Amino acid sequence: MLQTCKQYKDTIKLLRELLFERKLLERQISIRRPRRKIDEQRLEELKIEILEHESKIEFYNALRDGLTDLDFGGIHQAGKTLIMGRIAAGLTQAQLAELSGVNPKLLIRYEQSVYQNASLKRIRKVAETLELAIAKRF
Repeated sequence: MLQTCKQYKDTIKLLRELLFERKLLERQISIRRPRRKIDEQRLEELKIEILEHESKIEFYNALRDGLTDLDFGGIHQAGKTLIMGRIAAGLTQAQLAELSGVNPKLLIRYEQSVYQNASLKRIRKVAETLELAIAKRF
């Protein structure tokens, strides 16, 4: 999952490079006789890689455009949910940290699911800033 705007932009750039490489390779394969097995294998690898990156970009866009429902299901999913909520809100990590009154370094740790010293109160504050519903489970 793409977690930052930079990762999103880097993935788009990489996708363009992969699409260009695929186009060149398809052209080479169509011209070259006999076909080389290694070229065909690389083409299949490229197709898979392209699909993976397109899927990541699609999901990021859906989050950013508010087309995905978010639910703060529990502490085991908190990091992923916070990232998705932040992207959906169109915020950077620094902006979310400021809005929620949480240290930016702590927010990064929460998003990475590092909770050793995390207080539920702080995580709840970040979730509420993102307007994420927190499920109560006992």
